[in-house]
Amino acid sequence: MPDASARRQILGLLTSRMRLGQDVDLEELGRVTPGYVGADLDVLAREAGAAAVRRVVAEGALQDGSIVLPPPAIVDIEEVEQDALVERGT
Repeated sequence: MPDASARRQILGLLTSRMRLGQDVDLEELGRVTPGYVGADLDVLAREAGAAAVRRVVAEGALQDGSIVLPPPAIVDIEEVEQDALVERGT
């Protein structure tokens, strides 16, 4: 189980490609996440990033065209279900 210092280092790695706000304190996040392991911190970082994107889009910050989001993927649910059955061996 990682201690606060290890959790801070893990968060640093997970967020190294993210543009963090001035108010993001990875040291504090490391302290307030006792019991979290790498997978938990990964989910935390991804969810925070997704929340930030949702907030930016909701605020209309993308109106100037400086960020171009890809179109949503078209998913064939039958293909996904078939792949899941094959993976499970059924």
